[in-house]
Amino acid sequence: MRGTLPSLGTPVILIDDIVTTGATAREATATLVLAGMNVVAVATIAGTP
Repeated sequence: MRGTLPSLGTPVILIDDIVTTGATAREATATLVLAGMNVVAVATIAGTP
């Protein structure tokens, strides 16, 4: 269902649109982990050289 959150401990994949330094993905992952999520992977659409 759209708009619902997964239960605590549910494996989730974080999707980021673009990675330059990785700081945003690291912070988002840390925030999700602190909220009780189980971040199993981070996927990105594009990266910078």
